[in-house]
Amino acid sequence: MPTEGISVIICCYNSKNKIKETLLHLTRQEINSKISVEVLLIDNGSTDNTQAFSELCWKEANGPFEFKVIPEPKEGLKYAKQRGIHSAKYNYLVFCDDDNWLGSNYLQETYNIFSSDKLVGIIGGCGKPIFETLEPWWFKSFYQSYAIGEQAKINSKVNTVYGAGMAVRKDYFFKTSDKFGPLLLSGRKKNVLTSGEDSEMCYRMILNGYNVFYSNALSFSHYLPAERLTWKYVKKLHRGFSKSYVILNAYELALNFDKIGKFYWLKQALLNLGRALKYSVIYLPKLINDEGSVEKIRLRNWWIVGIDFLRINFRFNSIIEKH
Repeated sequence: MPTEGISVIICCYNSKNKIKETLLHLTRQEINSKISVEVLLIDNGSTDNTQAFSELCWKEANGPFEFKVIPEPKEGLKYAKQRGIHSAKYNYLVFCDDDNWLGSNYLQETYNIFSSDKLVGIIGGCGKPIFETLEPWWFKSFYQSYAIGEQAKINSKVNTVYGAGMAVRKDYFFKTSDKFGPLLLSGRKKNVLTSGEDSEMCYRMILNGYNVFYSNALSFSHYLPAERLTWKYVKKLHRGFSKSYVILNAYELALNFDKIGKFYWLKQALLNLGRALKYSVIYLPKLINDEGSVEKIRLRNWWIVGIDFLRINFRFNSIIEKH
């Protein structure tokens, strides 16, 4: 039986320029002194001296919790998270991104929710933006892509929560992994913005009989540096979302007890590619100025998702033929 307490897991890659404020907010946590807490910084191949700088920051701030840096040489957020989960001493895990500044009661509220409801396997909170530069004029159309904003109107069960600030019950995670095997989605790798492993964790937890819960009592600030507030970055971000769509769609079908017919993948491929072709003409006047165009993002997503469904269709049919 895992030890009760909280392990904060910070997955890092070249985080020297943003980790200090994240660590300082952790030192300001207001939590019952009887609750054990540790902070694990998982260094996923950094080359900017993240480890030594983080250790110095924690020491200078007189950090109140045990602090440890653990290397994970295998590239990918999935592997960094797995290293953190396996290294954690305590059962309640909080995944704090290197640019998340947790509210002062974040850990206490996480502990309260987990300890009061044994069916809750994952908890998510509300992110608020901190802009390094001026807020882009198009940001309000894409804020959720940055793990910003409420994820439900009231505290309630949901299907997914942001990976930023996500809290996970460790023993339930292992029970779910034993049932379904390793995650299919890898998450980000260095500067490659693949994503979806957080949603996959949520879907698996629900399929295993546990709940995913959103609480607006969990609040964190999400620091957004200038390089992430560009239109180029938004397009890369949504490309990553699109590349995970087909896998996550399969989980959604399982949650709804929908059967997948032999031609399901082909139908979805044709549907998305058809949308892309149709709306390429309809959206044409709005595509002249690319920046801030929701329509441009939709078109890109439909093309990517359609092609991925087509690949899955051929793979699925080849498996059927072999058996």
